[in-house]
Amino acid sequence: MSPHLALPPLPLTALPHLLSLSSSLSHTLHPDLLHLLTHSTPRIRKRAILCLLPCWEAFPEGLREGFPRLRERLSDEDQGVVGATIGVVMELARRQGGRNYLPLAPELFGILTGSSNNWILIKVVKLVRDIHSGALTI
Repeated sequence: MSPHLALPPLPLTALPHLLSLSSSLSHTLHPDLLHLLTHSTPRIRKRAILCLLPCWEAFPEGLREGFPRLRERLSDEDQGVVGATIGVVMELARRQGGRNYLPLAPELFGILTGSSNNWILIKVVKLVRDIHSGALTI
């Protein structure tokens, strides 16, 4: 194993703290984070997903552009990437109201019927609950 293998995700670990402080930095790095969502390494994809939430807090306009790319990660082959994606969507739904995330129902149903990871299933059930409660307040 290469000793340099852990270095690429290292800056992505600190980046969420910096993105929440600066909207200009979030605006500048947003395209790069979206590009990293398709990286060949699951660890990089997962860290990029986790950076998107503070990025979108500081740069809300990026959510409209980036959400379809995030939605694609719900179908990722790596369960860690799927779990991180569900976590970010859960937090977005909690902050913005669940009805905005109702179109994710087909992907969430696919995860419920196809995943054997109990933690992911619990997160999906909680997300569906949040989406459902947000949809009832229309």
